[in-house]
Amino acid sequence: LSLSSSSSSSTTTTTTNSTGVTQNLLQRYFDDMQRVVASRLEQQQQQQQQQQQQQQQQQQQQQQQQVHHPQLFFPSPPQSLNTSRNPTIT
Repeated sequence: LSLSSSSSSSTTTTTTNSTGVTQNLLQRYFDDMQRVVASRLEQQQQQQQQQQQQQQQQQQQQQQQQVHHPQLFFPSPPQSLNTSRNPTIT
């Protein structure tokens, strides 16, 4: 977001836009918003990294469990799907 402020530092009068909000107030608001957005982006990236690490740990745990208990993670399909074993079913 780029805002051009027409009020110079030498004059004390601040120009107001159609909504009556002074431009240096807007500038301050946008500066604050940029800071907020930047900090939130950092938080999101940190959270995503933590989630990815947790997911990797969970996947490793699941893989270890699969070695011990394969029948829990690979259930046998229902009988209706096993048509190849019964060729008489049309």
